[in-house]
Amino acid sequence: MKRIATILAAATTALLLTACASTPGQADTRSAAKEQAYLEHAGEPVESIRLFGRLNSWSSVSDHKLVVRTGVNDSYLLTVDPTCTNLEFAHSIALTTTGSRVQTGFDYVRFDDGFMGQRCRITDIRPVDAKAASQALKNVT
Repeated sequence: MKRIATILAAATTALLLTACASTPGQADTRSAAKEQAYLEHAGEPVESIRLFGRLNSWSSVSDHKLVVRTGVNDSYLLTVDPTCTNLEFAHSIALTTTGSRVQTGFDYVRFDDGFMGQRCRITDIRPVDAKAASQALKNVT
């Protein structure tokens, strides 16, 4: 009986170690592919965007990039300061504005990742064709 328990424990440990060893690499590859897809479908940087009221939706792309949708066909790829961490795990976000504009280098993405709240300066704003980027991701996976 002890031998069976030992074998089961060893097998379980081996499976857990294998899962832990393969997950980060797969997650990194998927995150890199997602970021690349959005960058390929992004336009030239803009100084600011209009934001009336609330965001329609948002999604994290990487630890330093996210896509915000401000209208039915208006999506932007935002890049935040590299000192920010855990943007991928944000539960919700908010953007600071100056009047009704979000400005590069002046405004911030605020979010809570479940551990601590952060305020990250926006360093780049680019219009993005989110539908084309999503379609490109479907073709990759």
